Amino acid sequence: MKDEALHMYRIEASFTEIKLIDYALKKHHGVIRSSSFTDTIRYDVGIPASTVEWFLSDMEHHGKSRIRLEPMGVEWATK
Repeated sequence: MKDEALHMYRIEASFTEIKLIDYALKKHHGVIRSSSFTDTIRYDVGIPASTVEWFLSDMEHHGKSRIRLEPMGVEWATK
C-alpha cells in the first residue's frame, strides 16, 4: 500500500466470525487500527481503496447479516 486512501470501518461480530474477518482483512490488505473483545469482537479497520469493493463483497457474501460494518470515513495512508 503506497500513498493510498484507506476506507475506515468499524466491524462488529460474534467470535464465530473472527477467522472469516481476519482472513478477509489479510486477503485485502486491511489494517486493524483498534480492537476490543467483550461478548463480541469489534475492530476499527482501514481497507485500501484499491481493494475495498472486494472486501465489502466478501463480507456481504460470506458474513451475510452476521457481521455489521459501519463506515467511518476515509484516511490517507502513506508507506
